[in-house]
Amino acid sequence: MIHETNKIARKIKDNLTTIEEENKRFESEHPESSEARMRGNLHRTVSKKFMSLMTDYQEAQVKYKQKYRDKIERQYQIGQRLPPVLSRAVKPNATKEEIEQIVDGNPDQVFASAMMVSSPHAPPLTCAGAWFCGQERAA
Repeated sequence: MIHETNKIARKIKDNLTTIEEENKRFESEHPESSEARMRGNLHRTVSKKFMSLMTDYQEAQVKYKQKYRDKIERQYQIGQRLPPVLSRAVKPNATKEEIEQIVDGNPDQVFASAMMVSSPHAPPLTCAGAWFCGQERAA
């Protein structure tokens, strides 16, 4: 989802740049035109709004990543309801480096791997359990 959003944002930015170039060309062809001023004002307004929205989006990303990090750390240290195969994954004295390794990994791959190992009757996997499950499959 983040990749798709970034792709859309890049496309919007490119479109805004194209519009700016077209407005400059229009203004050079029609100096003193009220339409040129309106086009420029509209472009600046839309560009400012886009930049404001992108700032909000980036702040939301940072907040989400921090919450995700905190959750991974708690689950890694506590080890909630892990299946027996993952019981050794409980690590109350996990270092920040170990947490970083989990968080900075590919979460989609981690959870996909965990879902393949988990059975429908097993208790739900935690984020940390899913990570360990993925590591076991990779080994």
